[in-house]
Amino acid sequence: MYHYVFVLVLLGVLTLILWNVGWLFNRVNIAMLYLLPVLYSALRFGRGPAFFAASLGVVLFDFFFVPPVLNFSVSDFRYLISFNVFLMVAGLTATLASRLRAQLKEATRREEQTSILYRISRQMVSLTDLASMIATLEQQVSNALHMPVVIVLPQADGRMVVEKTADHAWLNELDQTFASWAFHHGQMCGRGTEYFKEAAGLYLPLKTEANVYGVLCIHIGLSVPSLDLERMTLVEALSSLAAISIARFKLEEEAKVAHLAAESERLRTVLLDSISHELRTPLASIIGAATGILEGEGVLDVADHRELIATLRAEAVRMNRLVTNLLNMVRLESGMMRLRKQWCDIEDLIGVALHQLRESLAEREVTVDLPDDLPGVHVDSVLIEHVLVNVLSNAIKYSPEKSEIALHAYVVDHTMRVAIKDQGMGIATEERARIFEKFYRSPRNKHITGTGLGLAICKGIALAHGGNIWVEAADSSGSTLVLSLPLTSR
Repeated sequence: MYHYVFVLVLLGVLTLILWNVGWLFNRVNIAMLYLLPVLYSALRFGRGPAFFAASLGVVLFDFFFVPPVLNFSVSDFRYLISFNVFLMVAGLTATLASRLRAQLKEATRREEQTSILYRISRQMVSLTDLASMIATLEQQVSNALHMPVVIVLPQADGRMVVEKTADHAWLNELDQTFASWAFHHGQMCGRGTEYFKEAAGLYLPLKTEANVYGVLCIHIGLSVPSLDLERMTLVEALSSLAAISIARFKLEEEAKVAHLAAESERLRTVLLDSISHELRTPLASIIGAATGILEGEGVLDVADHRELIATLRAEAVRMNRLVTNLLNMVRLESGMMRLRKQWCDIEDLIGVALHQLRESLAEREVTVDLPDDLPGVHVDSVLIEHVLVNVLSNAIKYSPEKSEIALHAYVVDHTMRVAIKDQGMGIATEERARIFEKFYRSPRNKHITGTGLGLAICKGIALAHGGNIWVEAADSSGSTLVLSLPLTSR
């Protein structure tokens, strides 16, 4: 009604102006001026007010400007033709302008919807957990529709249950029943739909071509019969976006699980291969030495007998080191490693490690540089000794026979550091971080046996103490590994 009153006032003002200045225009121009309210009404209000403006414009033009003026009679029959032409032109103008208005309104609506969908999709990309994604979707969809919104996901047993919060207070057991129906049937239900029209909400399944991931619940209220077409289109677009976002997250989770399973299987295979190979060698030596002792009784001299016993001992120590590495890795991975810290001298720890490897180091030139004023360290002595043994064992394994191995302890920035340097082929820059990964072995050293666990265990033990271990850039041949331990006051 307001639109028609506005058109009436607009035509009245135009007529008043033309009545006072009409002598400046001929009648054709005056008739054209009456098309302006028609065009404005069509663009602003639509077709109905535009046709009203056209009809009223003809009446006002006839009464005030067609002789005899102030009279509806027409002195010239040709004016009747002009009136019909005016109405046709006005009608065509109103129709075209109304279509333009409708197209503009539709374009604006689509732009707003696209903007909403783009904004939500951008936010979805940056989220990494499902709870944040659901909360953001609920908030954004609620803001777009100006209605309370809840997204319900199925439980492990298939039931549709939502956690009760202030934002979800409107969702009762009946709403959850409707949501469950929409989920299991994959169809929209609730207010304004074919199913459960008496419900106060609208329930849309969040589905893709493959699966249904949840239900979008919108509280419309009993006072509203249904959503209009414009909002319904937006709701369907938002539900599709929500379904795609949840599907993307689920697929990413499944891909991660599949990747972890494949990686676990690969690591298991690598571990079994490495362990079987590492155990086979000392076991073969032990069996051979034991057989030699048994079968050579009374034949072997004392020197040969002692050599076989030394072989038994060396290979048993090697197996013990392998088993210890495996147990320590299991403890580190499970978080079961407990540190039994005590105050120790770094000189004693290095001495114990060198003593354990005395036979392997017998033909090496070992130099130890320990300043006299080194402070004590508060560490688990057994584990730190194990770290030093592992690093020294690597230095022995990957450097030429009779080459030098140097140990140097020093204090830097409230940390005790022990550097172990060998004369081997060195470690490539791109491998300096990777050698501390589980099961990683350099392609250059495939001919040397090993499990790839030793340095990974060293890293874990060092980090457990609040320290670290790394490869230092070499200024010459060989490689230098540095163990760093924090210094604390007694």
